[in-house]
Amino acid sequence: MPAADPPMGKVPAYMRIYSDLHMKMKSNRYPVGTFLPTEPELEKLYGVSRTTIRRAIALLSQQGFVRVTQGRGTEVIKPMPYRRFANVKSISTAFSSPEAEVSAANLSQINIDLIPAKKEVANALDRVPGSMLYRLQRLVRLLDGRPVALLVNLIPSDLVPNFQSYANTFTDLYSFLSETYGIEYLSSQEHITAKAATILESNALNVEVGSPLLYCIRVAQCNHGPMEYAYSTYVPDLHSIVINMDVRDYALV
Repeated sequence: MPAADPPMGKVPAYMRIYSDLHMKMKSNRYPVGTFLPTEPELEKLYGVSRTTIRRAIALLSQQGFVRVTQGRGTEVIKPMPYRRFANVKSISTAFSSPEAEVSAANLSQINIDLIPAKKEVANALDRVPGSMLYRLQRLVRLLDGRPVALLVNLIPSDLVPNFQSYANTFTDLYSFLSETYGIEYLSSQEHITAKAATILESNALNVEVGSPLLYCIRVAQCNHGPMEYAYSTYVPDLHSIVINMDVRDYALV
């Protein structure tokens, strides 16, 4: 069994394997109701480690294409009917009143620095702990000057060389990454929860320490693999989350 994965370009091996298996499922090479090859067989087929195979399978499972059952294997499945109504197109923001609008003019200057990745962030970005990340920090204010959100984006430095020199030259991060570095956003997972304001957040957002805040974590994928770990903190009485969905068949098409 290989101890490590061979180089496969800039796209991580598990993403290449995920795409290949997904394509074979769509073409009925592995039809619904059949089982994928075993992990040892997939290791031999792709020449990668067991960990890489499991990451690819985990991604297929998260997206509802397979079901992993101990003792049986990895079964290709048809997504459950509820997924027809759970195809999220975007997650955006809404504010408390028509007067509480936000535009590019309400974004503070983008502060960019380099920091080492903590374990949780490194794992999410498929990097080793301590790898260098570019950190973007912005404060969003309403038209009346009230702070409403603190935005932080963490991007692996190897994806965006010399990124610090572009501070305050853009407002739309994803468009900038596409135009400047050829990084194309593919998908993301968003976790939305609540938290109590820390001293830093209290000072930035002008709220009391311990006040409830809306807290969002996003891990985004691009054509080169994991591209971003972002966390955003919002004042809840000034802000809400809007989830846009469409009604379409979530089958293997």
